[in-house]
Amino acid sequence: MGCATPAGLLGGRRRGEQPDKRFAKLTEHVVEPVTVSTEMKGPIRLMPGLGIVSGSFIGQGWAEGRVDLPYPDRPVWMHAVLEVSPEPAQALEEAAQAVAELLPPVHPALHHLVPLGAEFKEVAPADADYVLAVDQAQLDPSEARFGTEQLVVCAAKRLVVMTAVLWPR
Repeated sequence: MGCATPAGLLGGRRRGEQPDKRFAKLTEHVVEPVTVSTEMKGPIRLMPGLGIVSGSFIGQGWAEGRVDLPYPDRPVWMHAVLEVSPEPAQALEEAAQAVAELLPPVHPALHHLVPLGAEFKEVAPADADYVLAVDQAQLDPSEARFGTEQLVVCAAKRLVVMTAVLWPR
């Protein structure tokens, strides 16, 4: 089926569980419960250069009153943890600027997908967009553009953790 609502989770964490300090603080307003999708057709069409093998993502539009833009001008945010092909992972690592001190602020429901002890490197959004080939994204008529906000890569594990935004037309 490709989608799951994490059972028993409150904001992606079990009651009483401490936040994962590897990740930056989540800034998006999230309408709970979230749906974690493993269906990769959407991410593949938006990031054709990434060579997505598998992964999980969450996407939601910003809720009424949480952004200064009226409907339908509100963007959709996406948080993803993706396994990618070796070549794009290597290209992202080569474009990386530094070792990541914190991982991007993805929803806590995705944190368990990121292995402990993996070293991630930060990639600037423009460099990430180039490797992801977002200029070749297959956008729907209602979509104007897609872009990376934050991206880190662990080439050794072929793993990408990222946040991105899809803007409506």
